[in-house]
Amino acid sequence: MTYVSPFGAYIQTESSSGVMASVNETISMLQSFLEMTNAQNKLGSFADDNIGTSIYNSENAQAVLSFASKYEGKSQGEMSGIMSGAGYQFDYGAWCADFVYFVLGSTMGGNLPDWYKNCSNKAYCPTIDAAGKAAGAKVGINQAQPGDLVLFDWDGDGVADHIGILVDRGDGQTITTIEGNTSGAGGGSCVSTKSRNMGSVLSILAMS
Repeated sequence: MTYVSPFGAYIQTESSSGVMASVNETISMLQSFLEMTNAQNKLGSFADDNIGTSIYNSENAQAVLSFASKYEGKSQGEMSGIMSGAGYQFDYGAWCADFVYFVLGSTMGGNLPDWYKNCSNKAYCPTIDAAGKAAGAKVGINQAQPGDLVLFDWDGDGVADHIGILVDRGDGQTITTIEGNTSGAGGGSCVSTKSRNMGSVLSILAMS
């Protein structure tokens, strides 16, 4: 007797008991397949996401964060002069992404990852988010490394509103970033290190 499994395999058997053994084997294969599929689906959760892998080494991260921290507390007006003087774009009222590019371009230069280097609009958070995800750069909090990019969604509509550079991935409840165009101790729009709730994080993009 010839039995055809759901996977298309032809199994030759000699008796009904042989058929049952083949059926049981096929059921076991199906169960294993479903378990594997369910496990893969669970990877869609933010904390376990492991789509990309950061290639930052400790020296790269230190250089990026050290450079960014030099401007801690600098006001919007001050950063306008600094960034424009260095040849970088500065958009009053929406310069968080400009600050990120200023930091990365000044420290990494030609070593910027291709997905970021080729991003069509480095001044617009949704474009950066889309470019990183399309290139497989999205990582979960468990894989994130200092220097990676963190995009925030303030109103929960799935669209990136703000961006910062990861300083510390924290305890899973909060995340620390250094950002441009945010409020500091003295108020006003400035460069500041912020500890934010993970609920506001839309995505983390590895610099790979």
